[in-house]
Amino acid sequence: VELTYQDVVQQQISLETGYQFISLSVAPDDLNIESVLADILNSLEFLKDSDANLFRKIGPNWVNNIGDWNLTQGYLIKMSAAATLTIENQPVDPQTQINLTRTYQFIPYLPINPQDALTAWSTILDNLAFAKDSDANLLRQIGPNWINNIGNLNAGQGYLLKMNADDTFVYPESSQANIISELQNTIVRHYPEVSGN
Repeated sequence: VELTYQDVVQQQISLETGYQFISLSVAPDDLNIESVLADILNSLEFLKDSDANLFRKIGPNWVNNIGDWNLTQGYLIKMSAAATLTIENQPVDPQTQINLTRTYQFIPYLPINPQDALTAWSTILDNLAFAKDSDANLLRQIGPNWINNIGNLNAGQGYLLKMNADDTFVYPESSQANIISELQNTIVRHYPEVSGN
């Protein structure tokens, strides 16, 4: 008998009234948008993806034109009141490749620990026009220099990128295990997975 333990991580995303970009660093069991957002539906106005598809309420019903939550994308959310979105499950692999297209798009921040935006996106700077966070802070090039007014990228937040060409990237590796407890993402319990005879 071999026992392996998988960490279950709880991610709590504080959502303020109004607009913000969001993403998940924890993969829900059910990726259906309505299931992912079930706990905050009373405070949600809409969720929008990069293609302008919406998850919104029409009359008494929620209409989902997005489909399932795509962990390699970010989203724009509008809240009518502050709420906390809590997701508990396995963390998303922070080394997951993200495909970028020559246009505007919302992207996720997959690692659990913060990283400097300029460092995190260093491999796509040749094709990046600019990046923006929920507070309209920019990472952009002025003359030959990149100016980072975003600071650190953080779990739970999404970002708006404008690309000048298609590209792909993977977030740089970092020592997530040492920083998990310092964030809202905390290991809450271990579930044994029994394999073998």
